[in-house]
Amino acid sequence: NSVRLVEVAQLAGCPRSKLIQSADDLEHDFATEFQGIGITAGASAPEDLVQAVVDKLSQGTNAQIREHVVAREDVAFKLPRVVRTD
Repeated sequence: NSVRLVEVAQLAGCPRSKLIQSADDLEHDFATEFQGIGITAGASAPEDLVQAVVDKLSQGTNAQIREHVVAREDVAFKLPRVVRTD
């Protein structure tokens, strides 16, 4: 879960790791405090919310955005029988 992602980041040497719900949770000048920022998201995080965070962090900076894909998920779940029409 997402709380565990924060714990792992802190244990890996990132003491300023934080859990946010949206880009609005970031202070305006947050990105200017660091040379590098890593972003990760839980499996249920919508891509548009992740992109909004990236966009806000890169505003007013010379940010170089690099995407590092660790795994691609293509799992599909069937709807419960009670709501399926097949």
